[in-house]
Amino acid sequence: MSPKPWGLRRRPKLTINIPNILTVLRILLVPLFVIFLIRNLDGYALLVFVLAGVSDGLDGLIARAMNQRSELGAILDPIADKLLLTAAYITLGVLHCGSSWW
Repeated sequence: MSPKPWGLRRRPKLTINIPNILTVLRILLVPLFVIFLIRNLDGYALLVFVLAGVSDGLDGLIARAMNQRSELGAILDPIADKLLLTAAYITLGVLHCGSSWW
């Protein structure tokens, strides 16, 4: 079967399950994390970051254990990971909170 042109590719099926809900919540935590960092609420920012990390592991575990893998989850999960890490690097860089080698 030949690949479809860019405009005609099949979109991932919208699957609402626990792992996908956790992934979307992780994406929604990113702005909260940045706000806490900007307002100098480092403890809360760390808590949100850890919560996002735990939810990342948990959504993968649930998806595999309950056979709830989905195309949408396969796309959203790495996006959520990259959003959180990129937001952390950029925000900490702008706030000059890096180590001495920055």
